[in-house]
Amino acid sequence: MVPKKENLRIFVETIIQNRANFFKSKNLKDTIFLNDAISDLLKSNGTKESPDTKSFQAGIYTEATSSYQKLMRQSKPLTNKIADSHRFAKHRIETIEKFQYILDNGIANKNISNKIKEKFNIKKRTVVLLCKSSPTPTLTTLPDDYIHYCEPRILTVREYARIQSFPDSYEFKVGYTTGGERRKIDVPRYTKIGNAIPPLFAEQVGNCFKGDDLMKTSDCEGVYFLSHVNIKNIIGKELINDDNVAVMELVKNSYDAGAKKVTVEFKNLKSKDKKDHQIIIADDGMGMSKEDILHKWLNLAYSIKRVQNAQNNRLQASNKGIGRFSCDRLGKQLDIYTKQNSKAYHLKINWEDFENIEDYSVQINEIPMQLREVFDREIKKDTSYKINKNGTIVKISYLRTKWIKLNEDNLFNDVLNFQKIVSLKSTLEKLINKSQVESDNFKIFLKADDIDDKTEESYNRLLSKVT
Repeated sequence: MVPKKENLRIFVETIIQNRANFFKSKNLKDTIFLNDAISDLLKSNGTKESPDTKSFQAGIYTEATSSYQKLMRQSKPLTNKIADSHRFAKHRIETIEKFQYILDNGIANKNISNKIKEKFNIKKRTVVLLCKSSPTPTLTTLPDDYIHYCEPRILTVREYARIQSFPDSYEFKVGYTTGGERRKIDVPRYTKIGNAIPPLFAEQVGNCFKGDDLMKTSDCEGVYFLSHVNIKNIIGKELINDDNVAVMELVKNSYDAGAKKVTVEFKNLKSKDKKDHQIIIADDGMGMSKEDILHKWLNLAYSIKRVQNAQNNRLQASNKGIGRFSCDRLGKQLDIYTKQNSKAYHLKINWEDFENIEDYSVQINEIPMQLREVFDREIKKDTSYKINKNGTIVKISYLRTKWIKLNEDNLFNDVLNFQKIVSLKSTLEKLINKSQVESDNFKIFLKADDIDDKTEESYNRLLSKVT
């Protein structure tokens, strides 16, 4: 039986607590930079004819300069020897020139800019220039998604394996690439590595599971998981890594609550003070009672989908319980106004209260939040929205992301770029058009008064009617 995702997330806390001791046992630093991992595999160190592919060049080892390199090489004398699967790609001259331009003009650990993509007619969605002085982003199975941090080329299979913590003694015997009928029976080397669980991580997880005291059949005592306050980040903003997904999950929550109308409004995006930047999501759904807030919304593991797949005569659309953490992804401060049967409450959360706490004795349930009963006039004053008998207003402030780009040299702060909001608009339209929800009885309005888009007339419009 595969463990539920919720149990795995809780187990992450144990892995985090054991991480420092595990690294120490391997004589490794707390943070391993890319340069620490693969600097002994540079092409500039020297090349020889590849032993497994004719007409290709392979790299040779130079001296190991970091504890991580020594661990991967298992302290064997490998200097000037050919590393397994360290075959360099045969790039054309124009490709090398393109990579060199990106090395000179790109931003490390970031996707290359649209300007560079246009210059070289690059159609790929992702091309990342790696940074030697930071940990590496999660590797995909596509080697041409990444450019080496100091040489105009893609990574070799051995460099891929090093980053994923495969020891150098591990040999890869399948093909470098596959195609046609071979794809049915072969998996190329890059794909095997990109899809694999890193061996060092697997060892650490195994150590967390292993323990002689837990195997005893007598003198046992009950032990329990602890939930350090940092679990908020692990299952929150670090898990939800896309702003559009975060907004869409909140809109789906409105749908699940039986709303017929939901408004997504961006406010004060031109303000120089980030605290003024807001997203407001207002719906006319069933709202929440005080008991719902305390025992459902504030219960990290609670999701109605685990109990029933349908509610308010609708199939549930949102993912299991991640809507609350979408708020954390989008902004540092959260105000929820909700009303059920004419009784309204205000829940106030400052997500920064949960962050940067290094004391592992502090549990997430020790950080206070504010809940109070509230009057209609206060809701209208704080949000400019009114809740009738039932409904919910989610106000997210101090946004973590810039949704528009302003011309700061212009006195009137003209909007130069609002592509993120255009992308969100497209995402929400797909939510309706692809029948993820029953759109006949559910309307989404997107408002952004700071944007004057003449091609769209206005952003204060009904998404389901946008063509």
